Amino acid sequence: MKPLQNSKIHNCPQVKVCGLTRVEEAVGCADLGANAIGCVFFPKSPRHLSEIQAKEISMALPSEVKKVGVFVNESFPNIMHKVEFCRLNAVQLHGRESLELVSKLRKENLLVIKALFIEGKPTLDEAETYEASAFLVECGRGVLPGGNAIEWDWKKVKSFGNKYP
Repeated sequence: MKPLQNSKIHNCPQVKVCGLTRVEEAVGCADLGANAIGCVFFPKSPRHLSEIQAKEISMALPSEVKKVGVFVNESFPNIMHKVEFCRLNAVQLHGRESLELVSKLRKENLLVIKALFIEGKPTLDEAETYEASAFLVECGRGVLPGGNAIEWDWKKVKSFGNKYP
């Protein structure tokens, strides 16, 4: 894993709030200290945003807050279109994206957060193969790719967090 020069991923906890659909919610979270705001581009999500909505949120946020596009199994051209149009500086990949896609996105100088799953693919054991800036660990149960508000035993990933951002 090669860190980006401007990735700003530290060893201290970072707070990313996803699924917001209104500008005032996103700005409020940023004002309260959120490090990043995630705009969901997965059409099956109840929190899915249009490009226009995401751009409005992105442009309203302070420059120090990361603007993250959340994608599930999207193509490089589709991701880059949304990154440029919505003025995003980070992407979260929440599906079964290829190693090559992660690498291509890193070469675009984006912060790339790759989701890995306790139950499902890709697994935590695959972290070493991805050139992601950071990882997000999910339980992997539920109908949607995200957390689905399902509780799970965080002790299962304690050692993972000591090794990877």
